[in-house]
Amino acid sequence: MEFNQGFIGNVPNKSLKFSGSDTKEKLMYNRIVLPNDWYYRTAKITYNHNSLGHRSIEPKNLNLDNYILFTGCSHTEGIGLELEKTFPYLVADKLGCDYYNLALAGTGIDVMMHNLSLWLGKIKERPKAIVVQWPDEARFQLTVGSQLRSMGIWSGEEITRFIADGSANGFFSSRKKIAYNFINSFSDDIKIINIDIEPGNTENMENFLLFHQLDRARDLMHFGIQSNEKLTNDLLTILR
Repeated sequence: MEFNQGFIGNVPNKSLKFSGSDTKEKLMYNRIVLPNDWYYRTAKITYNHNSLGHRSIEPKNLNLDNYILFTGCSHTEGIGLELEKTFPYLVADKLGCDYYNLALAGTGIDVMMHNLSLWLGKIKERPKAIVVQWPDEARFQLTVGSQLRSMGIWSGEEITRFIADGSANGFFSSRKKIAYNFINSFSDDIKIINIDIEPGNTENMENFLLFHQLDRARDLMHFGIQSNEKLTNDLLTILR
C-alpha cells in the first residue's frame, strides 16, 4: 500500500492477474486437487487498479450526480472474483448508476476511515448511498518509509500479543464503535448501509446486513459468486 494523491491504495495504474490471497501458486494447486468442472479452472480474473490504486473507475470518469460509494476490505474489493461478479458492480449495474470502490484487501478500519473521510472532504457531490463492509477490527497499518504495511493476526507473535491485549481491553471494539458513529452521522442526507462478515460483532450498533458465505471465490478464502449475488439482492431490497 502507498499514498496516491492523499488516498491509500495499491500501486496505481497496474493490471494484475493475481492479487492478495489469490495467487498463481494457489490456483495451480487448486487445479490439481479440485474437480474438472471447477469454474475457476478456466475463468480469468484481472485486477485493474486506477490512478489512486483502487479497483474502480477513475474518479474523473465517475458520474457524480448518480453514484454509490463502497468501502471495506478484500470482500468488497473482490479478491478471487472477476470484477463483474462482485457485489458493488452488480448493485450499481442493476440500479443503473455508477459506483466507486474504496475497498482495499488486508486493511482495517484505519485505512477505511482515512479514505472515506478524504473522499467526503474532497468530493462535494454526495453519493446516493455509502455501503460499508466492516473489516476485521484488529487490523491496522504501519508506515515503513513511504509504504504502508497491513498488520493483523498473521503478522507474528509480537503483533499477536498486541492484538490480544488490545482486544481484551476493548481498544479495537471501541475504535469500531467510534468509526461507526462517525460514518452513520451522515445518515440524515446519505443512506448508510453497514455490512459485517461475522454475526455478533455489532453490539450496540444497528442496521447491519450479514454477508452470507454460500460459496467460495478462486482463492477458496473469500466469498464466491453466489454469495455476492445474495448480498446484491439484499442490498437492492434496501436501495430500491
